[in-house]
Amino acid sequence: MAKDDRLYLKLTLDFSDHAKILPLSDSAFRCLIEAIAYSRKHLTDGLLSRRYALARWSLETLRELCDNDPEKPSLIECEQGWRIHDYAEIQDTRAEVEARRERNRMAGKQGGLARAKRVASKSLSESLPETETETETEEQKQKTSSPAAPSMPK
Repeated sequence: MAKDDRLYLKLTLDFSDHAKILPLSDSAFRCLIEAIAYSRKHLTDGLLSRRYALARWSLETLRELCDNDPEKPSLIECEQGWRIHDYAEIQDTRAEVEARRERNRMAGKQGGLARAKRVASKSLSESLPETETETETEEQKQKTSSPAAPSMPK
């Protein structure tokens, strides 16, 4: 079976039951899920540009997410647009994703080098005789298969 290389986001099973999530309107709930998915896909670390957010969701919906908790709202308005609260504590950040990609790239490179050495070593061992007996047998075959020299009359 082929590896599933789609991206995923992290949500706890009781996410929708949280005190600040449960009372959200359907559009605000959907907005929050889509915002998290967008940020994960595009590695924005929870930042939603003003232009993108307003093109995607209504200002009323965005404000609902800014007001759903007095201390820790789901969205925080900032100069660039909106930031998802505590995004980096739950989701993978750009730095974490890039570090993992680099580790995987290096591990793949090391594995590829090791495989290349094994293949080269195997090819070399197949081209050389393995034992003296095998060498002797090859030499005997060559002597046997060559025509016998004509004998000289006495």
